[in-house]
Amino acid sequence: MHRQIIGRFLVLLATLTLLVRCGGETTLEPRFNATYPIYSDLLQRYVDDDGWVDYAGLKVDSALVRRASMNLRAMPPDTLAQYTPIQRMAYWINAYNLLLLEAVVQFYPVDSIGDILNVLDRPHYNVAGQNVSLNDIDRNILQEQFADPRTCFALCRASVNSPILARAPYLAGSLRAQLGTAASRFLTDTTRNVIDPEKREAIISPVFRFYEKEIKKVFWSQIPKDQSEETRAVFNFIADVLPDAQGRFLREEGVSWSYMPVDSRLNDQAKAGSGDLQ
Repeated sequence: MHRQIIGRFLVLLATLTLLVRCGGETTLEPRFNATYPIYSDLLQRYVDDDGWVDYAGLKVDSALVRRASMNLRAMPPDTLAQYTPIQRMAYWINAYNLLLLEAVVQFYPVDSIGDILNVLDRPHYNVAGQNVSLNDIDRNILQEQFADPRTCFALCRASVNSPILARAPYLAGSLRAQLGTAASRFLTDTTRNVIDPEKREAIISPVFRFYEKEIKKVFWSQIPKDQSEETRAVFNFIADVLPDAQGRFLREEGVSWSYMPVDSRLNDQAKAGSGDLQ
């Protein structure tokens, strides 16, 4: 009898230990939740309205990052296969953003996303039964399978002039509106793009350089004839997204344009608050 009591105590102790390691979850096995409650909590706590991230806080609260990641990675492959395209698109956008956050937190403090060697190319994330890199998610899944270039505005690359990290997960029921908001916000942010109809001038984000081929597949255009096919497509895309026909002049000839310089410094709240990024 005494041995039975000791045995039960040891089993209970092992169970409690596992629960503590899982951050207080009430289940030993992580289960995918399509509303991303843990990730949502993380975003609300550690991302501000301008998309700056409190990486120092996330480093301290790394257990929350792990729990959010475990929840997302626990997506059953057969369930994902049965999802609608909109549901899958939302899932992979959230996967990209969360896994990149996890990578930065692992190596923080760093000054630039470029300080993390091969962060986008290492295929070491096991997600929904697939071994993928961040570039796999971006190029081979989002861009190839869904053909919606607006996803490039939803992927935060953890740098100063990349698209910002939204404070809420992307959800299937509101995805199209969320992508439209992300695209409009990015294009009207003058720290990332300057679109000036009066001067007939455009200084556009280097993000467009990386997605020229994908944009061309969807927004191919014959005008303006004085630009390359890739530039025509980018201009047509921007003009289509901008509100109130603000970018209509981009479909005309004689537009002066250039790329913004790349700024790979980390989108860190600590740096933004100190004025180091001014």
